[in-house]
Amino acid sequence: MYACPHCRQRGISLTGRLFLGPSGTTDCAKCGEAAGADPDRLYSAAGPLLASFFGSFFVSTLQAHVLVFVPGIVLSLVMLLTYVRLVPR
Repeated sequence: MYACPHCRQRGISLTGRLFLGPSGTTDCAKCGEAAGADPDRLYSAAGPLLASFFGSFFVSTLQAHVLVFVPGIVLSLVMLLTYVRLVPR
C-alpha cells in the first residue's frame, strides 16, 4: 500500500499504482479521494523501457533481445514504484 496524497494514509494499492497513466486515477481505500501519477515523472519513467525497446532492434539473437529488453522493463517498473509520486486529482 502507498500513501494517499489527500489523507497521507496507506490507501493506494500496488495494482492501482501500477495501472496509473498520465490521466488515469485510482481511489484511496481510506478516504475515497482520487489520486493520479505525476505526468512529468511518469514520462521519464517510461524512458528506459522505450530505450531498451528501440535498442533491441540493433541485436539479432533472441538472447541479446532479452538481455537488452528485460533490464529496461525492470528499471521502468522500479522507477514507476519509487520515483513517480502520487498527486491529488
